[in-house]
Amino acid sequence: MLAVVVAMFAAAPTDGAIVFASKCQFCHKPESGTRAPLLPALQSLTATAVRASLATGSMKEQGAALSNEEREAVIAFLGKGVEIAAPAVACAAAMPKLGKLAGWQGWSASLGNTRHVGRTLDPTKLKLRWAFGYPQSGMAISQPAVVDGVLFVGSGVGGEKAGVVYALDAAMGCEYWRFAADAAVRTALSIHEGILIFGDTKANVYGV
Repeated sequence: MLAVVVAMFAAAPTDGAIVFASKCQFCHKPESGTRAPLLPALQSLTATAVRASLATGSMKEQGAALSNEEREAVIAFLGKGVEIAAPAVACAAAMPKLGKLAGWQGWSASLGNTRHVGRTLDPTKLKLRWAFGYPQSGMAISQPAVVDGVLFVGSGVGGEKAGVVYALDAAMGCEYWRFAADAAVRTALSIHEGILIFGDTKANVYGV
């Protein structure tokens, strides 16, 4: 009888709520002194987003300290969000060749790193023209680039699509192409002689 009880106990699944309370909640509670999201916000994420965050995202150090069973239990406990596929709208025409490289490069539009466009805009007269949702990605942490009417953006932490760079038509929002990196895109996106250069959170540098 004892052997049966021990075997049943050993086979009991790991409780994600207990793992979260003992190893995660310290930073994810009110007045923790950190900017970590609270439990309701975490449980709005999808399981894919939580898994990516623990594997290659901002929580990879904490995720590495968990066993496989603990990690999967936390993913099941937190990942309550609904997986929604954001269909891409492909551009009908091919992407124009990058020639003059006029626009917003890297962290600033100028070598002085002023980070402003140099003209006054009235925000009350601005209207939404289009919107683009990063598929299965919780945030974007890289600086975009706008060159010759093409907007280059990189997806950040959260989801199996984290680490994807998108080339979009700046006027219409349609997609010219996408490139999948090994991890979340972290650096500013810069263009040099027609090549898009950026880095990810695994210290890889890409030229596309």
